[in-house]
Amino acid sequence: MAAAVLPFADTRHFGHVHDDHVLRGASSLVTDGRANLEDLWSADFFGTYDEPRGQSGYWRPLVTLGSRLEVILAGGSTQGYLWLGHVITVLCHLAATLALWRLLLALGCTWQVAVLASALFGLHPIHVENVSWTSGRVDSLSAAWGWAGTALWLRGRGRGFQAAAGFACLLLAPLCKETAALLLVLAPVAGRKMGMSWGRSLLIPALALVTTVVLRAFSFGLVHELPAEAFTGPESLTSRWATWLSIQPDLLRFAIWPGPTSPIHPVNAAANFSAPGVSAGLALLLALSALGFWIVWRRSAAAAYVMLLALGTTYLLAPWVRFPTGFSEVAGPLYERYLYVAAAAPALLLGWVIARQIGAASWRVPLVIVLAILCIGPVTASRTLAWSSDIHFAQAGLRTAPASANLWAHLGTAYLENYRMSGEPQESAAALEAYDRALALDSLHTRAAVNRFITLVLSERGPEAMGQATVLLSRWPADPFVLHNVAAWHEAEGRLETAAELLDRELQTDRPHPETAERLEALLQRLEAQEGRGAGR
Repeated sequence: MAAAVLPFADTRHFGHVHDDHVLRGASSLVTDGRANLEDLWSADFFGTYDEPRGQSGYWRPLVTLGSRLEVILAGGSTQGYLWLGHVITVLCHLAATLALWRLLLALGCTWQVAVLASALFGLHPIHVENVSWTSGRVDSLSAAWGWAGTALWLRGRGRGFQAAAGFACLLLAPLCKETAALLLVLAPVAGRKMGMSWGRSLLIPALALVTTVVLRAFSFGLVHELPAEAFTGPESLTSRWATWLSIQPDLLRFAIWPGPTSPIHPVNAAANFSAPGVSAGLALLLALSALGFWIVWRRSAAAAYVMLLALGTTYLLAPWVRFPTGFSEVAGPLYERYLYVAAAAPALLLGWVIARQIGAASWRVPLVIVLAILCIGPVTASRTLAWSSDIHFAQAGLRTAPASANLWAHLGTAYLENYRMSGEPQESAAALEAYDRALALDSLHTRAAVNRFITLVLSERGPEAMGQATVLLSRWPADPFVLHNVAAWHEAEGRLETAAELLDRELQTDRPHPETAERLEALLQRLEAQEGRGAGR
């Protein structure tokens, strides 16, 4: 428990970062009082009340409902909501660590190996993204349910109350994240290795998996069309598979010990299978697959299970379909949060080695854990700083990806939000500088250009804002985001006719803001009232 909690204790003071603003912020579905339980249950994970579907195709109702519960418990306190969100995220990691401990015991490990491996798993620096970032809890929460369910089911030998409780936990795991289906698929392998018949080992996990599919089909739908801009990875199927092979050494390295502290690890697209790194990645994947087959065939249930966790995670990241990578600078899915459960493999290996070295003396186990906390804990704790604020997030990312227009735009937005709250001129200057860097790297970065315009408006630099508005409208004449923001400025400045014209153009686009029609109607009424007063005079 100490190993899982102490390195992340300071995260309770962190704010919202990156996707937190969309998933948990003021405009999110979970904080929108209009959304009822049915809306929360059936919505896209990135959905809003006005647009509940079509953003990502992810259905994670248990996380969404849990976030709404936090809103209620916080009682309207913004700081209380932030604090509670981070505390619960740490507790999710603690639950996963304890569930892994119970699972390793159920898989036949000695208590020394189980405790050491679980403690090392809880300390692993690769978990920083999952535990320091509130939106990252989906991996730890799904792992906690999946591992707890497998442990209960194994302890009950597939019968009685423990089997029923195991089924319930296994069912909840994929309702937190879809990739938890891997844990349901591996449960029968664990059961078979522990002496169950194939029929009994398949029954409960298969029933949980089928129930999950049925729930998704009726509540959300199995297949969802995503907007074209959601996909940022390579379009070519060959390029996607070659890129995935090229990142295999990094996936293995990160599972053992992550690289520089950063929320983004850039990956260059591999054009074909002869590109650099592809052959080495293929050789490594084949070697690990052969090793996994041998371990499943000849070694213990615990070793087989964690090896399949690592291999299964790798194959889940394979580009079976085209998917969003989040940043255009990342052509492959090289994010540390994806390797949450895979970290159990090196933790078990190291725990087994240490247990053999220290012998059967029980007092040595807590001593080793204390030493591990003292040695590894500070490293893990220092890495959490990258997730403490949007500014630290962007700066940490820019250290590994200095040519990322997205990260420069993200940094500019963080400074802009600080300027909104403080009014300090240096914050607006820093925001403008970051947006200029983003636009120098990508002159068509719409969000950076619009937010630069907003910064000029808030800084009361009217002539420059007018020039930026002209550039925006000439470069993106049919972009609803551009039209909406420029119209808002003209309306605030009293140029109602110009604002009405821009809102009318926004309504003719494919994705107008839900409130645009209402705003346009109100503007037209104000214009009519002005004309009436003028005629009266």
